Amino acid sequence: MSKLEHYGVRGIALLWFKNYLTNRKQYVNFNGIMSHTCTLRYGVPQGSVLGPLLFIIYTNDFQECLASSKCIMFADDTTVYKTGSNIKNLFNLMNDDLSSVDQWFKANKLTLNVGKTRYILFNNNRSNNIELDYIYSLGLKINNLAIEKTDCMKFLGLNIDEKLNWGNHIKSIVSKISKSLYIINATKTLIPKNLKLSLYYSMVYTYINYGVLLWGNTYQYNKNNILKLQKRAMRCIKNTTYNAHTDPLFTEFNILKFEQIVKLDTLKFMYKIVNDMLPENILNKFILNKEIHTHNTRQKLDIHINPTNTQVAYNSIIFQGPELWSKLSDDVKNSLIFLSFKNKLKRYLNESQ
Repeated sequence: MSKLEHYGVRGIALLWFKNYLTNRKQYVNFNGIMSHTCTLRYGVPQGSVLGPLLFIIYTNDFQECLASSKCIMFADDTTVYKTGSNIKNLFNLMNDDLSSVDQWFKANKLTLNVGKTRYILFNNNRSNNIELDYIYSLGLKINNLAIEKTDCMKFLGLNIDEKLNWGNHIKSIVSKISKSLYIINATKTLIPKNLKLSLYYSMVYTYINYGVLLWGNTYQYNKNNILKLQKRAMRCIKNTTYNAHTDPLFTEFNILKFEQIVKLDTLKFMYKIVNDMLPENILNKFILNKEIHTHNTRQKLDIHINPTNTQVAYNSIIFQGPELWSKLSDDVKNSLIFLSFKNKLKRYLNESQ
């Protein structure tokens, strides 16, 4: 109630919430046997429409307990992160913040399942293994319980590894698509082409397209693995031989190859950057050439490409996005509305396959 009041819910509205939350009852019914009724002293009614909203309000001040770290909160999934050049100092500061996190949980009558909590250290290949072994021996703790280290973790459906090479995520995608192709292959003589195309988009394309903006600009051998599965899907849809040439099939079905899908999503993102259609914290990651120099060149309205000397940086959207945008024709770039841009772009990419 005090948090609701702090956020501006007062007067009759606050009394309404108090009435809604106070003296709620619950019981368990199992196979016709009903437990005794219990009064809820904490939390919100389970399964209620207001439950998720009230939970977000209740946990909204979590970030205030962090002195040096930042956090990403999505529903009940919370990630605390920090960057630094001194790895020992990094662990010490994170442990300090985790101590504050523990206090916040206790003050808010919440519990953290440490057994389900993991930490990952993103680092490059030049890290000193002896130093890392020493730091790992210190570890991270919360409520005096050690947090397990992992080299790969799932974050909002993406498998992120400590080297940021997306190898684990692509293995996961390849496995899922392979299972989907088994179903498509089993039905290739039983259903018409339009239904097989629907199966492709619902059981193959969805896995390829999810988050591809982040992981799609990856190493060539990773791209080849996904393209092979796409080709197999084309042959299943056409019901042709296992070694049939697939380029005509991609054209016939108006389906983009993996590399073109990556370019499509990347360039749609860049169009939104150029036309200020994204949140400011994302727009601030990119700057125009005219902000770097005052020369009246044809590229002054293009996004500045920062030089890079690492493969991870080269594969990132920060580098690949501006580079792809600079190579795009003016006719496509200058589209006045997003839908027109998307249609022109898809035709352009289809022709370039």
